[in-house]
Amino acid sequence: MVASWYRFFFAAGFRPFFLLAALHAAASGTVWAVWLGLNSLGHDLAFPIAPPPTLWHAHEMLFGFLSAALTGFLLTAVPNWTGTAPVKGRWLLALVLLWLAGRVAFWLSGWLPPVAVIVADTAFWPLLIWLIGSALFKAPTKRNQPFLILLILLWAGNLADHLGIIGVLADGGSLARQTTLNIIVLMMVIIGGRITPTFSRNWLVNHQAVLPPEALPWLERATILSVVAVALIDLLATALPEQAGLLVRASTAALAAVLLGYRLWRWQPWRIAAEPLLWVLHLGAGWLALGFALRAYAMVSAADILSLPVLDLTAALHAHFIGAAGTLILGVMGRASRGHSGLSLTAGRLMSLSYLLAGGAAVVRIVGPLLWTSSPLVALSVAGTLFSIAYAVFLYDFIPVLLIKTSKQ
Repeated sequence: MVASWYRFFFAAGFRPFFLLAALHAAASGTVWAVWLGLNSLGHDLAFPIAPPPTLWHAHEMLFGFLSAALTGFLLTAVPNWTGTAPVKGRWLLALVLLWLAGRVAFWLSGWLPPVAVIVADTAFWPLLIWLIGSALFKAPTKRNQPFLILLILLWAGNLADHLGIIGVLADGGSLARQTTLNIIVLMMVIIGGRITPTFSRNWLVNHQAVLPPEALPWLERATILSVVAVALIDLLATALPEQAGLLVRASTAALAAVLLGYRLWRWQPWRIAAEPLLWVLHLGAGWLALGFALRAYAMVSAADILSLPVLDLTAALHAHFIGAAGTLILGVMGRASRGHSGLSLTAGRLMSLSYLLAGGAAVVRIVGPLLWTSSPLVALSVAGTLFSIAYAVFLYDFIPVLLIKTSKQ
């Protein structure tokens, strides 16, 4: 019986990694919310971690939660893209164990030598890159090979963040985390640009509805290049005077926001409002555009040339962290889990609730500190709580799908 379950659970990458992504989001989000709540009351919560809790939170969001969700998606999508066999069995188990080792090492980093933590937390990436790369290079088309470069950059970002945390990099790893977020946003822009209009058109065809305009290849290329430009200029702007750097970064972020907004408008999201599995993808696309718009505003306000009310850049970045990633991951995990388990592609009330909770968490994280200026940590704690509940709801709804084999599988 155990052997049969093992073969089932480790036959597809989405099962363990979507489960781990949701568990990590719910657990780490709860710990973060509790720490913020206690801190707002003048208390502290001792962590067995080496870096400050704020750096632990940022690192785990990027290299814990987001890496697990991304891995689950790629291990599911790449076999479809390439026609190759999926990663399963021992290799998949090895990936899971390496990911878990990184989480345990970083959560206990205050008790472990820094080198041991770095090795444990970065060992996951080479195996993932090799497994994904082996499949991508077997495909007749090179269209998806850039994902391999992005995975290598994520590995480098993970290592650079550790070097910043232990003081090797002067900026404490902030540029590494910013670049890593930009890479993940770029991946969401590329993947979202493929699946969102395709799934939406299929649904509209099945419902004999009016179709939106055909995609514009130039718009897709320009949108992707604008996000690449944001990532590069965020790296290079440190060489410019502070105000000039902020304005250049703001300009590229504003361009990305306009292009993403125009792309979303052409998808006509109002036509699929009746299907939660689709509108959550459009909601995530909206957060991508809004995130860049907020980034542009935050940097213009920081440059202090128009006397605008200041918006903290960290708050703007959470439009991408919580808003875009939080909703898109829920949407993709739910759709893929149901579709690859032989279940209907429909969303129940719990799925819809999780989408709204994640979106609400993003709104509270961005707006809350502006409205609750006397206790901004309380607003952050509420946002963390909503985010954790969103993924706890997903777990409640999908643990049977991910863990239990049905007659349709």
